Amino acid sequence: MVGGGGGNVETIMKRLLIIILVLVTYSQSYGQWVQLGESIKQTKRGGSFAYTLAISGDGLTVIVGSYTSSEFEKYAGKIQVFRFQNEKWEQIGDDIHGILNDEFGWAVDISFDGNIIAVSARKLQIGFVRVFRYSSNKWIQMGGDLDTGKNNDFFGFALAVNNKGDVVIVGAIHNDRGKVTTFEFKDEKWVIKGDIIEGDNANSGSSVSVNGEGNIIALNAGGDIRVYKYENNNWKQMGNEIPHTGSSTIINLSNDGFTFSLGMVSDVSYGKDGGRTRVLEYDGNDWIQLGQVFYNHSGRTAKINGEGNIIATGGSANIDDKGQSYFNPKVYSLFNGQWRDLGLSIDEEENNNFIGSVISLSDDGFTIAIGGLSKISQFGYTEDVRIYTHSTRTFVKNQEEHQNIKLYPNPANDLVSIDVDGIDLMNEFTIIDINGKSVYNRTSPNSNLTIDLKQFSSGVYYLIIKNKEGTSREKLIVQ
Repeated sequence: MVGGGGGNVETIMKRLLIIILVLVTYSQSYGQWVQLGESIKQTKRGGSFAYTLAISGDGLTVIVGSYTSSEFEKYAGKIQVFRFQNEKWEQIGDDIHGILNDEFGWAVDISFDGNIIAVSARKLQIGFVRVFRYSSNKWIQMGGDLDTGKNNDFFGFALAVNNKGDVVIVGAIHNDRGKVTTFEFKDEKWVIKGDIIEGDNANSGSSVSVNGEGNIIALNAGGDIRVYKYENNNWKQMGNEIPHTGSSTIINLSNDGFTFSLGMVSDVSYGKDGGRTRVLEYDGNDWIQLGQVFYNHSGRTAKINGEGNIIATGGSANIDDKGQSYFNPKVYSLFNGQWRDLGLSIDEEENNNFIGSVISLSDDGFTIAIGGLSKISQFGYTEDVRIYTHSTRTFVKNQEEHQNIKLYPNPANDLVSIDVDGIDLMNEFTIIDINGKSVYNRTSPNSNLTIDLKQFSSGVYYLIIKNKEGTSREKLIVQ
């Protein structure tokens, strides 16, 4: 009996060792998150630095809003734009300020390449939006101000831009029903695109989003979420309304506009201090839930990547036994119909630490900008922005092995060569543009392929490679 018991113990120990090794391998297979450069810190105390932020689709440019900044005039507000170059985050262009009581920087967004930004100002609850293009080291306004000129409209409470930066959607929440207006930049001026959409109450327009091409928009219509597609010069609703019970909502569309993340703060259906995040997908007729729902204050801010298969949640408050909180942003990838944690861990467990209360995600989902208050001592806080990037840019092979990809030259002019780890498999090669449209597709049994780029316009593309081992997504720059 003793001998048999010893054998059982030995068997159990071996199994435990195998389980531990599998878990370690599983964890390592998805790489690690590393901070990209040093934190972007405020230069002066106050001013709500990083109250709003947005990262470009390529993950290399960040716009940071400080809507209560009084450096120029009282509550004028300002924005700053930083680009990752020379292995660090450097400001490009000068600060852009509002004037007295503008509170400029209330909401911000940025184009895919980081060269066009949109910024709103509260301006005594009237509100306006300005769009700028980066040219010759300066930010130059595109067209005139976007506004309604009406008191208490709060035009610009929410805004979003498409990948190119030539379509802007703006929410105004303080008229009787709230409304959402979409603008398009044509002939060097902004013109209204389609009809103005009114909601059910004054909260309508508190959150808006636009897809990569600028022909699908999503908005909070008061008591529900609605998605519209631009057809025949008007906005036609896609599917039914999605009801919500949150006190505030955050909507974020994928590039094709057929998937979106929905964050809800203080969702009363879950609990007084609840909140949740979920993802919905369009099946051609209506919106269906994709994967599981996230709770525990995750809905304070939620973002989805261009492909619609990676989401980031911020504002996941962790409450200690004294009732004080710290935030814990997370990134998840869709795997077999469920959202799987990609292992982002920000060690910010000091009481009342708010790093992660605002986030933004790059197009590929592997770079995240995180902002908020960071406790520096018992006497006060500092405000900063940190950018983290995932260290893995490879295939995941059976959750255990990696398969490297070589893409050269990159940037490329006429030709680009691809080497998939030197292993011959049936590979499907697809290239999509920044709007998510497929511009090249080929299936080849070889691990090496050369693609002619002469018909490609200059810009940023993504190469997607699929085979029986998995899928990889690589950025390709065509000059």
